[in-house]
Amino acid sequence: MALSFNRLLTREEMEALLPPGVEPFWGAISAYSEEEIAKAHGLAHRLVGLPLGGFRDGEAEGAKLRFTEKKFPGELRGLSKIPNYSSQVLKRTADYLQQNGILYYGLVVCGQPADLLKLQDNPAVSAAVVGAVTGGEA
Repeated sequence: MALSFNRLLTREEMEALLPPGVEPFWGAISAYSEEEIAKAHGLAHRLVGLPLGGFRDGEAEGAKLRFTEKKFPGELRGLSKIPNYSSQVLKRTADYLQQNGILYYGLVVCGQPADLLKLQDNPAVSAAVVGAVTGGEA
């Protein structure tokens, strides 16, 4: 399920909204100021997201998460050094996140349908869209 929030949230605020059984999977990060958003049309091609679960450095038990909020700007900065048409955007995004912190405007979550339904009356959720329901009871 994809969620949109009615305001920007920290990771802690975002995770506090989730009922038991609903796991965060991917977070949509705000990488533009209000002024930049107001001036530009079509920022959608520059969406920035942070994987929130399952991506670890190595296979060993207890391996640390590869993508953390602390490491993410550095990961983007490293990618910006690879020459391509996105290099400048990646560097700009890394600089913005380093300076302004990571705040989320949306989230993709996974869970059982009954658990996901608990989000429908949450006042911080401005929109919720279910992509597919597989297995289990609806």
